[in-house]
Amino acid sequence: MTDRESDSVAAANAFVVPDEVPIAARLTWLKRLLPSARNVGLLFDPATNAGRAQEELAALRREGLKAFPEPVRDHTALPPALSRLASTIDVMHAITDATAFSPESLKPLFLFSFRNRIPISGPTEEWVRAGALFAVTWDFAEVGAYCAAIAVRALKEGKTPMPAPPRPRVTVNLNTATQFGLRWDAGLLRTVDRVYP
Repeated sequence: MTDRESDSVAAANAFVVPDEVPIAARLTWLKRLLPSARNVGLLFDPATNAGRAQEELAALRREGLKAFPEPVRDHTALPPALSRLASTIDVMHAITDATAFSPESLKPLFLFSFRNRIPISGPTEEWVRAGALFAVTWDFAEVGAYCAAIAVRALKEGKTPMPAPPRPRVTVNLNTATQFGLRWDAGLLRTVDRVYP
């Protein structure tokens, strides 16, 4: 078998599990939790996340939402980016970005959010606990079990059933929702996975 043939076999047996929940699932929840939101801000570092940002922007537009991207190359670029978005957006849609949504960004982003009454769709559950309105994330223990089941299936040459893919987990912050004047009914809250008071 040549190196190329070996690579083809490896590729045929490869599975990719994204580190971030697919955009379609995140936007479904954005529209459920913030049905009146139309203008969406997106912060990203163009040096590391330009491709992902373009995918997110295209998905936002497909959903009929108006997207307002702002590049954030380092922490000094965050305040002017937020100033440009303050009178324009209804929600800040976060993606996993080590520059725009770093631990150092947390305080200025939440000050911006509460001063301007613009909720944040957080990149992680930890951001929701800190004050973001909601996040749609993976349960990484479940993702690990899924990957292990796929590996076992590959070792058994596909003779076991394909495991069910992991399900995105939704976390909301009710205190933040109250501060923004949002009222979610009990039926909607029963469909989320974790609620912070």
